[in-house]
Amino acid sequence: VGLQWGRRAFRSSGAARLEKKPWYYEMSFIFSKGARQERARKLKEEATRGRFFELNEIKENGGKIFEADMDILDLKDSQAITFPDVEVWPLVTDTGEEALTTVSLSDKLAGKVSLVTVCARDIARPMVNTWVDAFSKKVSPNDRLQIVQLSFVEGALYKLFRKMLLRSIKGTMADDQHHQVMVAFADSESFRTKLELKNRLVAYVFLIDAEKRVRWRGCGYALDHEIKAMSAAAASLAHVRTGGKPRR
Repeated sequence: VGLQWGRRAFRSSGAARLEKKPWYYEMSFIFSKGARQERARKLKEEATRGRFFELNEIKENGGKIFEADMDILDLKDSQAITFPDVEVWPLVTDTGEEALTTVSLSDKLAGKVSLVTVCARDIARPMVNTWVDAFSKKVSPNDRLQIVQLSFVEGALYKLFRKMLLRSIKGTMADDQHHQVMVAFADSESFRTKLELKNRLVAYVFLIDAEKRVRWRGCGYALDHEIKAMSAAAASLAHVRTGGKPRR
């Protein structure tokens, strides 16, 4: 998600009120010793592998950090890990109302085959759209399949403006995608490290089985042969019952 939505929301409204904790609680955290040390560490990281490095990498490969898997990952594959959990804010609830609390991404993924897109910066949103659009058009509707669009908003200060940011995000998304979007107001580093997602400016996409394991991966803009592989993998996973046994 990144700065584009954040800046738009900052300009569109004034101060926002916190529901549970007073504003000075968040401010004390933002300016704490631990937070200062974390910012210093990130500045050092930015100097070695930061935005300029990431932009140059995209210029070289168009955002295609790796080719999508052509087949479903075997469960013995080192990449077939349990998808990391993170607390997220749904853009809307199942009934279409404004969410009042966070939910566990892991709980959201349980029991269904999920196409999960991961976006750490708003610049990657057009890449995400190519996968979501292709999945919606190419994969036959199935009550065991779902799309989850995960976006990160990094920076403690943005938490103060959560409601405005969620409304801003909602305004940029098609109505039929509102229920797919999950927003994590958290640092993405730990999450990305577990999945080896090094470039924050690139969109990543995964097929997660009903037991929350990574079974297929892609990144960047969706290519025709990758879309075919994704569609075949999704169809195959949708016809496997929990426990790995084929459905009858």
